[in-house]
This record gives sequence, structure tokens and C-alpha cells, in this order.
Amino acid sequence: MSDLKYVLSLDVGTTGIRAVVLDQHTKVHGSSYVKTIPIYPHPGWIEMDPEILWSQCKQVITDAIKASKVPAAQISCLGITTQRNSFTNWNRDTGKPLHNFITWQDLRAAKLCREWNSSFSMKSVTTGAKLAHTFTRASRMKAASSFTFTTVQVSIRLAWIFQNIPEALPMAKAGKLMFGTVDTWLLYKFSAGALHATDYSNMSSTGLFDPFQMGWNDFVINMLSIPRSIFPEIRDTSGTFGSTEASLFGAPIPITAVVADQQSALFGECCFKRGDVKVTIGTGMMMDINTGSKPHASDKGLYPLVAWKIGDEVVFLAEAVASSAGSMIEWGQRFGLYQEPGQTQAMAESVPDSDGVYLVPGFNGLQAPYNDPNARAAFMGLTFGSTKEHCVRALLEAIAYQFKQLFDILKTDVPIRLNSVRMDGGVCRNAFLLQLCSTLTQTPLDIAETLDMTALGSAFLAGLAAGIWTSRDELSALRKSQRVFQPQPLSQAVRDTFRFWERTVQRCLSFDLKGSYFHDPANDKPGAALDRQESLRSMHAPKASTSGAASASKPHTKAREETYQGGVKRAAVSDSVVSWSADFPNYSPTDYTAPVVLSKPAWADVDVRTEKADLKFNAVDGAVDRTSFEGTYQIVDGLPRNPKGRTGLAGRGLLGRWGPNHAADPVVTRWQRDESGKQILVDGKPVLEFVAIKRKDNGQWAIPGGMVEPGDTVSATLKKEFGEEAMNSVEASEERKKELETQIDQLFGNGVTVFKGYVDDPRNTDNAWMETVAVNFHDDTTVFEAFKLQAGDDAGAVKWVAIDQSLALYASHVDFVQAAAKLHNAHW
Repeated sequence: MSDLKYVLSLDVGTTGIRAVVLDQHTKVHGSSYVKTIPIYPHPGWIEMDPEILWSQCKQVITDAIKASKVPAAQISCLGITTQRNSFTNWNRDTGKPLHNFITWQDLRAAKLCREWNSSFSMKSVTTGAKLAHTFTRASRMKAASSFTFTTVQVSIRLAWIFQNIPEALPMAKAGKLMFGTVDTWLLYKFSAGALHATDYSNMSSTGLFDPFQMGWNDFVINMLSIPRSIFPEIRDTSGTFGSTEASLFGAPIPITAVVADQQSALFGECCFKRGDVKVTIGTGMMMDINTGSKPHASDKGLYPLVAWKIGDEVVFLAEAVASSAGSMIEWGQRFGLYQEPGQTQAMAESVPDSDGVYLVPGFNGLQAPYNDPNARAAFMGLTFGSTKEHCVRALLEAIAYQFKQLFDILKTDVPIRLNSVRMDGGVCRNAFLLQLCSTLTQTPLDIAETLDMTALGSAFLAGLAAGIWTSRDELSALRKSQRVFQPQPLSQAVRDTFRFWERTVQRCLSFDLKGSYFHDPANDKPGAALDRQESLRSMHAPKASTSGAASASKPHTKAREETYQGGVKRAAVSDSVVSWSADFPNYSPTDYTAPVVLSKPAWADVDVRTEKADLKFNAVDGAVDRTSFEGTYQIVDGLPRNPKGRTGLAGRGLLGRWGPNHAADPVVTRWQRDESGKQILVDGKPVLEFVAIKRKDNGQWAIPGGMVEPGDTVSATLKKEFGEEAMNSVEASEERKKELETQIDQLFGNGVTVFKGYVDDPRNTDNAWMETVAVNFHDDTTVFEAFKLQAGDDAGAVKWVAIDQSLALYASHVDFVQAAAKLHNAHW
């Protein structure tokens, strides 16, 4: 055994602590494991006692060395890998913690996080960064343009500490406070207080570090008013961190690597090349891709992190995270669904499906693509026929569905060809889950022979620094595969189940926002004040008929007309299969985007299927509002999905925007009068007239509306479109014109919303659709008598038209004028 060299690895995870003694051939000679002891002082708070954690680390190392029968003096080096973003602060003089570890799963700062993200300061930062990125195209500015605080990061929870623990700030100002994540605390304890240090991989995930500058992010630190003096020294991942105190284990052991857990697993999986992907499914699910020597700027929820820094070499990764995976399986055990996690595979395979049961995995909020810390978990679809087996299958499927979502984000957001996908973590023992992940993504998954890649990675990094291994080629030869899961054909049933699960998740978003359905001015977007005013008015108005607007009781019809404008034929879609949840295995829509749209006019998006684009769906994307009045719409294969169902046509057709295309339709009305000026009555009710234009593109009569252009408000668009399309000239003196303009401004300042939502428009497709706000502006005076209606460039003709049920209008416009008639109790 004289030729053997030994490495000690300490892996401090969220649910457990493991120490392993292994040799240069990666043979394990001794190991020890103990579960961590979480503390739950309040709902959503998750802590650990620093002193207890330190005692547990000492114990597992002592036990592993004893089990290996290798004296501490013969152990060449120690590598430490830890959970990220759990932190504490301690007294520099006494070494006593000021508070428990605030773990990465802790939600106490959720309110503070929301307040900061909606603050003027943050909006100024992101707006300024967007402008800077427009001119410089700098990746750092792109990342800053979509920067938000999250509760997973240290930054916002550390700010909470200074706001809620009175002693913290005075101690920091006096130079008596030391901050550290788990690795920093352990280095301090191993060195008997001599070392206050960390490594780049650990600090890069805190939200306090700038990966583009490779240093502390002074802007964020100053913005949150965090004293700079509390932070540790940042060192290379693989290098010299001193030694453990001799009295701890019988001899000093050199510490030659400190690395964050996911970066350690990436190194252990030998993902040394740009494009290599590893997925660790442990407590959470961490999907990482090696992005090479440059950090990846993302606006899709991927975090640019330092993978490792060794000398002059810096390797970065992009990471997508789901915080609940293995922790869900442990919860299922505590909940009584099974006695041991190992039973879950057989239970899931004992039933053909989940029988309509779905699990929303929001135990600690939801990360990408939802990024909602206020989401909560729920079983849905339970019936008296539901069994434990159905629930277990739903639980495992939820983990697999998260895997697919993260993988899809990785593929679309990172402009790097993905190499092999390597898997590790305790949950990878579940073959049912891994096979489903492979099938959903249609990607082979390489399962490591050693599932504990986190411990192996820190051993590799420590051993390289100590000279046990001299090259990464040696390490790659040591990495063995246990099994490669090959994807099975992706059936329509699996696709539909996944899509229904996505819809189910929407029901649990923002679940923990107390009072979230009430107005919060901080969450307003441009034009929100008008929309809110219109909504309050419309609460007292008759609801518009939705028969033309694709109501739940009747599917859209005009959006399925056989011949699309320009002669393109849609695929046939019957009423019974309009809904995406309806089984339609042979659905093959015609793919069409008009040449004028593809010519890249200013009002159109790029083709995201062929060009790289950073479109933020379900959000206000710069000046473009991509939110929907129908709620959150699905994104499938990178494309928005029509919330009202199939149309028989994919692509954008004649519409410029992917997803919702927002319009504004002014329903301008007056009373129909006879020559003497008296109101005309029909069946005892007065008759309304409205301004109609004849569309040049199809010859149909319509309301003179138009698209809400980027940066415009609904009110401005309503007035502008009416002026451009219907009221092209005024015959009056200049003085009278000014008087009339004042009256028009007053009229257009007091509209009543009669419809807001999806429009059954013949231009709609599976991936692009029309939505509108229809507002009634009623002239109870005679101000419009002074105006001569004249068609603008977009209209063939314009006139006042009496409102009654015989009207035939474009799209859903008849519903809007009917609603106006009901609002005024007029003839219909």
C-alpha cells in the first residue's frame, strides 16, 4: 500500500454531511455520513446552528479516517465542498456566531426581495443597463438589464440581517463582524480562527459578486448598504488554504481545494469542455453547462457563475435551478406515501399513469421559468379513486417535468452546442424518473457509476493541487458510466400530460402574496393607471358578449376559417379538438408567416425559430407588452401557444408579434336624432350610432382601432387611431378648432371599457393572436356634429352606423358595439 496516495473529501450538503477517504484510483477506503439538523423557527424560515454543523463535520471526518484505517498524517490533502448561499455572521473577537446559518432555502426576505425588485432604484438600474447594452452590446450590460434579486441569493437575506438584527451594523462598522458562507465558516474553524477566506465558485452565486469583473459587486453592496469590511478574502478554487489544526485529527491535513457543491459536481463529472452539461438531482435539481472562459449573459433565469479558478484559468458555467427535487421525495416519505424513497420507482410503475393527479413542486417557490418565490406546492386532480401510487407517480413526474423545462431553457438560451449530458445525485437511482427525463427531452442521459460526484469533484481539485493527479486526462479516465438512458418515442399522451401539468402550475403562482389581488402601485407598468380606472368603470358596465371572442363555452371560429388572408389554407380543426388538452395526435398545422412580417419591419419580432432573440414572454419586454389579458400563456418549444386553442396555422401569419398582439378599439357613439334633434326610438329605446370604417384589406366594416405601438398607452392609441382613421379633417375656425380639441380631449378622457381580452380574429395563429381593449366614448352633447368624418389612409370609407343586431362586422367588433348598446340601455 506504500504506493497509494490518499485524499480526504468533505461534502457539506443541505440534507447531509459526508466525508470520504479515497486513493488516486478513486477507490473509497472509508466514509461517514450524518444528516444535517435543520431548524424551522417560523414558517418559511430554515436555519442551521453553526456550532452543531461544525461538530458534525469534525465527527464525520474523524469517523471516515477511522474507517479507512489510514492515519491522518498519510492523507495528502483535504478538499471541501459545500452547499451554496447559506451564511452566517460571527464576532471577530470571540468567534461566536451572531445568528444561525440562514440557509439558501430560507424565504424570510421574500417581502424585501419584492420591494427591491419593484423599486425605482432597480428599474433605473435595469433601464440604464438596457440602454447601455443597446449601444455597447456588452454582455455585462445585458445581464444587468434583467437583474433581479432572489431569495436564493445571499445578498437580499444579508440585507435583511442588517435591517432586523440591531447589533449587526454597529459590529460591522467597528470591524468586529465577519461574514461567511458554509465554506468560510469551516475554514475559520479548521484554522482555529486564522483564516477568513472563500473561493470564487462559492462567492459567484451570492449576488454580491460580479463574474464579469471577477470581484465583489460594489454597486450591489452599496445599494443594499452592506458594510464592505465583513467580507472574506477570495482565493483560487484549487490551491493553498492552509491546514487543519493538528489537534483536530491527530495531524495537520493540508486544505488544497474549496469549491461550491454544483461546481464540484461539474468537475467530478469531468465536464471540462465548453458545452459539457451535468445535472445533479439531489435536494434540488441543478443543471449546469460549461460556457468556457466567458460568463453567459442570460435573461431567462440562468445564472452566470464561476465554475472554478485555477491560476490564470477561469471557467464559467450557466445554471438553471429547481430548488425542490430530492427534498420532495423526502417530504413524500414524511407525509406517509411510502416508508423508504427506494419504493417510489415500483409504486410509480405499478399504475399506467397518475390518473389525472398532478403535483406542483412549489415547496420553496418556483425558479426558472417562473421565478416566483411566492408559488406554493399542491396536489391537484385528486378524486376518491386516487391512490398513493398515483400520487407517487405524480411526484416523480413533477421532477421530470422540471427537468424538461430547465433543459429547454438551456438549449434555447445558451448559444453553445450541447455535448453529452451527465447525471449524478442520489435521485438518479430512480430508473423510472431518469427514463422519463430522457424521453421528455429526447436526449441520452449518461448516469455516473459514482453518484456522489460532489465529493469526487472536490477530491479531484484537491488532488490536482497536491500533485496526486497531474492532468485532467487522468481524471477523465477515472470517470465511469453506470448506464446511459436512451429516449423512447415521445407519445402524444406524454406531451399532453406535460402540457396539462404546465397549466396546473399556473394555479399556484403568487399563492403566498398576501393581498396580491389588490392594487400595489409599485407593480404598475406604463398605462396601468388608465387600465385600472377603466377596469373600475367596467365593473359597473354590462359585460360584453364573448361569443365572438372565443369564450370557454364556444371555441374561436374566425381564427379557424379555412382560407387565411392571402389564400393560405389552414389545417382543419373541428370544435371538439380546438382545446390543446384534446387528443389530436395527427395535428399538423400549416406553417405560414407573411413575407411582409419576415422582412423585419419595426413593428415585427424576429423569427425566433431561425434567429437568436431575447424575447421575454409573459412580461413587459422593454417597450413591448407581451403579457396577456388571458393570464399566463404557455411556452412550448420556445414559442407562445394560443390560449384559446388550435387554429390550424402555425407561425405568425400577418401578425408582427409572437404571442399577444395588443390593439385598442375606440367605440365612439352618439344618439341617432331626427331633423329636429330629437332622439329616434325603436321599440321604446333610443338608437345608438357608432363610427365605423371600411377596412381596405378585406372590405369589412369595423371599429377604427389599431395596434398599441411599443411605448404607447391604451388611451393614446385610442385617440390616435380614431383621429387617423375616422376624423381626418375639421371644418371650423382656428378658435373653434381649439375649443373642439379641448372637448375631444375631455371625451377621450372618460371612456368606459366594454371589452378587454382575446379577440377571435381571422389573423390569429397557434403562436400569435390578437387581444384588445375596447373602450366606449359616448358623446352626450353634439360635439361630433362639428366634425366631418373622412377616411384616413388605412380606411376605405367611414360613416356613422346605427347599432342593431343585424350588424355584420369584422372579427369580434359586433360584440363590442352590442356591449356599448347595453351599457346605455339602447336599442339592439
